[in-house]
Amino acid sequence: MEEGCLAGISPQEAEEWTWGETAAAVRAHRRRTRERGQMLSVIAARAAERAAQCLAGERLPPVYEHFPFWTEDEVRALEVERYRQIMQRHAAAGVRREEG
Repeated sequence: MEEGCLAGISPQEAEEWTWGETAAAVRAHRRRTRERGQMLSVIAARAAERAAQCLAGERLPPVYEHFPFWTEDEVRALEVERYRQIMQRHAAAGVRREEG
């Protein structure tokens, strides 16, 4: 009962569920908790690495290359935005391509 409540099952529901249903909910809760902890540890390690690179004066890679949790659509949108900003800086600086 206690494990079920920790997994988000109300005491009233826990009395109505079978042992197998409650055990499955507890296992799922433990798996979600473990996976969240694993993702947070990756984030912490990568953040420390980025901080060290910054302090060492190294150029930082784009955040989506460093952290593994971006979807392809999000990466594409960030790359488009990055290139748009580059093009705007070139246009603002008056950079022209010479025609050969």
